[in-house]
Amino acid sequence: MIELLPEYMDCHLSDLPLFTQEKLQEMLYDWNQTQSDYPKEQCVHHLFEQQVRQSPDNIAVVYQNQTMTYGALNAKSESIASHLKEAGADVGKMVGICINRSIDMIAGLLAIMKSGSAYVPLDPAFPKQRLQRILDESHAEILLGTSQLIEQFPSFSGKKISVDDEIQAVSSRLDIPIHSDQRMYVMFTSGSTGKPKGVQISHRNVVNFLYAMQQKPGISSKDRLLAVTTFAFDISVLELFLPLVTGAKLIIAAQDDLTDAFKLQRLIKKHDITIMQATPATWKLLQQNNWQGSPSLTALCGGEPLPQSLANYLCDKTKCLWNMFGPTETTIWTQ
Repeated sequence: MIELLPEYMDCHLSDLPLFTQEKLQEMLYDWNQTQSDYPKEQCVHHLFEQQVRQSPDNIAVVYQNQTMTYGALNAKSESIASHLKEAGADVGKMVGICINRSIDMIAGLLAIMKSGSAYVPLDPAFPKQRLQRILDESHAEILLGTSQLIEQFPSFSGKKISVDDEIQAVSSRLDIPIHSDQRMYVMFTSGSTGKPKGVQISHRNVVNFLYAMQQKPGISSKDRLLAVTTFAFDISVLELFLPLVTGAKLIIAAQDDLTDAFKLQRLIKKHDITIMQATPATWKLLQQNNWQGSPSLTALCGGEPLPQSLANYLCDKTKCLWNMFGPTETTIWTQ
């Protein structure tokens, strides 16, 4: 303000500008030069299919002692999608998915997208009353999951499809016209009143987000990402799909691993994890159990305030730390 005074000696105080023209230019224009091109007309599963064509024999996903290549994962998801289509899945409709963390979970999510529908995640670890409310309020007409889990919704009047059943392989790709403005998923947040509210997110928004994350913090086909978040929480979208649209490897932590610091440490070391996203609570769990860190790991943190002491610890123990935050309505992270 002092630098402005000589130029405005005869002005009223109320007429003084708050910033110089140079500062206004910087704040309003220079800092907002964030536009970038991204495949606006593509859906998330289309980007996955591009990786399938490029490297069908590369490992796409790992869960415990199971692995699946890009080609095999695509074939499995195509078969499930065909089954969903026969059951009535279509563009604009919603499909609930209740399934434990597994490779089948990934195949099921991709299958729902391939059918043209949007997925509604139902984490089996959540209270049954909450899951039933989500299923009711989403107006899902189909429920996909394992036989044991989907039978826990006796009042559901739609069609139930079990991934346990023998689903006949399909010989050709489903060719369903899906515009990128179509819903990719409907995720129920806690809501400001405590009652879950469904947030609808389009493929285009997610593609924009994933493309931005591919640039910064960055990911390549040589990376290995450890997924530790429930698929009913929006940050799982980065964990589950960013590796699959970039040709990287997705390692899924089992449910029992999520609250055990020593198991998480073993997974990070065993798979030489290069990217891991977690809430401060999970990073704190590692810190409290004397995790020695990994110099090749890019740490992403979000969902809760990041204490300075934890930030200092992660900066010291990892390759780099990114503090991410943003409401799901803005499509997950707004750095």
